[in-house]
Amino acid sequence: MDLTYNWAVNTLSPSDLTELERTVLALLGAGLAPSSVANDAGFRLDYLTAVTLALLRNEPRDAYLAPDGAATPALRRDLSDAMYDLADRQVLAFEAAPANPLLNIEGGIDAKIADRSRPVSFDQHPTVFDRYLAGRCLDELLRHPDAYRFVMGMYADSSEVWQRVYKQST
Repeated sequence: MDLTYNWAVNTLSPSDLTELERTVLALLGAGLAPSSVANDAGFRLDYLTAVTLALLRNEPRDAYLAPDGAATPALRRDLSDAMYDLADRQVLAFEAAPANPLLNIEGGIDAKIADRSRPVSFDQHPTVFDRYLAGRCLDELLRHPDAYRFVMGMYADSSEVWQRVYKQST
């Protein structure tokens, strides 16, 4: 069996991503329960990103939250764009990939993959294809003490959610 490496494959590192892309990918890599499973708005991806981003920037925890405690519309818009961009780069997917993507001569995809006409659901997590990149982003995020405390606190709460779901399914 002859195996060859496809050198046209675009490998990404955290430095190739924006701060917002790295943050959301790190949170997805943490394996937190989505709010649709937890039945808790505190697990919404936009809320988690808003708080984490503020902590990373050494700003007040609620810097990107509206008075009602939800992420600001501007952050939700920027986060949606970042997630669409990650989908276009084949790092994550919201739904099944298109049946007929446009391939270029090197075998890469030329077309935008993400359907930007459909709003991003922050209550459900997209599929992460590049788990290694997500893990590297999470490692980088967890080096910040305040972000570490927040994400690990949410991880502990998420573990309880996953245990409840497991017990309900058995």
